[in-house]
Amino acid sequence: MGKAAAEAHKIIQPVLEGRCDLAIAAFPPPTKKGGFGLVKGTAGWALKRAGLPNSTAPLSGQRAMNRQALKILAPFYEAYGVELGMTLKALRYGLRVMEVSTTMSHKETGRDLQGFLHRGKQFKDVIKVLLAVRRDKI
Repeated sequence: MGKAAAEAHKIIQPVLEGRCDLAIAAFPPPTKKGGFGLVKGTAGWALKRAGLPNSTAPLSGQRAMNRQALKILAPFYEAYGVELGMTLKALRYGLRVMEVSTTMSHKETGRDLQGFLHRGKQFKDVIKVLLAVRRDKI
């Protein structure tokens, strides 16, 4: 069993216990330098404005949700903005959102051309989500 699978109970348990409708896995700090925080910072700023003031994992894709949340949140926004769009919509509809500390990890990108191109795509999609939210399309 991989590390993410072994840690999955940490995000599933609060949903099963009724403590939240949507649980988001928060990862430990990165092990290598990536970007300059623009994408994550922008997503965190949007979540703060929407009512989730201390988000540390605004772009984490490891999530668990209850049936009510699934009905409200589906269909999901596509591309790199899926996580932000999901969380913003959850907050708009009054769902209880919780970040849960885990030891999960993901493939980190560095400060090279590929890393900056990846974060550029993420940023573009985050901006698309914010514009869609502004137009009330999410």
